[in-house]
Amino acid sequence: MCVYAVERVRQIMDGVINQSLTQLVVNTEATEQVESWLADEDSRQAYRRELAFMVLRGLLRDDYATVNLVGNVKLPDWDRVLKDVAELRAAGKLPEIDYPPSADWVVPWMYASNFILGQYAYGDAVRPSGTFLDCGACCGETAVWALGAGAQHVYAFEPNPEAFGYLQRNAEPFGGGRIVPVQRGVGETPGLMSMKTEDGNIGGTHFDPADPGGASIPIVTLDGWCRENRVYPDFIKMDLEGWETAALRGARTIIAEHRPRLAVCLYHNLSDMWTIPHLVKEICPSYRFWCKKNAPYTEFVLYASV
Repeated sequence: MCVYAVERVRQIMDGVINQSLTQLVVNTEATEQVESWLADEDSRQAYRRELAFMVLRGLLRDDYATVNLVGNVKLPDWDRVLKDVAELRAAGKLPEIDYPPSADWVVPWMYASNFILGQYAYGDAVRPSGTFLDCGACCGETAVWALGAGAQHVYAFEPNPEAFGYLQRNAEPFGGGRIVPVQRGVGETPGLMSMKTEDGNIGGTHFDPADPGGASIPIVTLDGWCRENRVYPDFIKMDLEGWETAALRGARTIIAEHRPRLAVCLYHNLSDMWTIPHLVKEICPSYRFWCKKNAPYTEFVLYASV
């Protein structure tokens, strides 16, 4: 009886593991190509660990255990970052950005990723300057950070009406007119898209074409919007809850012609880990890549610069 139980569990686990690994194994060539494009060893190691993290997270369904096993940002280190956030905010050394009360639990994480870890910069290789397009601006924390990090003007795209209200509130006191809120989503084609929100997670807004029950939100392409408004970006940031590929396809011309620095989130879908770098290279082969993790469970970002 015991032998049978052991063998049966082993068979089931082998099947689950094989199923979890299939997508990664099938795309081995694509991931190895991405790894070869990464410009330093820190990025290559971070990329390998993140691939393992994303697959193992789906298999174990336990964020805490997965971070301990293969995470790029360990929990004790993260706790120290959160402690720094609390101390700096208490000392008045970080901007006090206005958030809805329902977001209280996630605010320290947003401060940690943006202001302590510099989520959308990679050392001196990829830093804000000139005109910054903040795609997925939420309440304005990245826009405020970008001005402090060297951007001159920020166009902040945020489709969620609640988040957009807070973005407007934060734009004036921190931006002095240099942050321009834009209540639009960005995508591959202009039109309307169904948007879903998450209770208690102001940053979890995402587009869901398969669910017509969400709010209908206007979408623009960055190519069309930049052409119409005569905006020429030096930096494009994208954190779009899985919508990054569509947004990049709608920005082909502006990227190919102006070669802005890029910071694009890869962590929303496993396939984004290779499809997004390949798409950027297809648009402009001369981009160089880096990547790093900016939180224990999420916030894995691809950085690109010519």
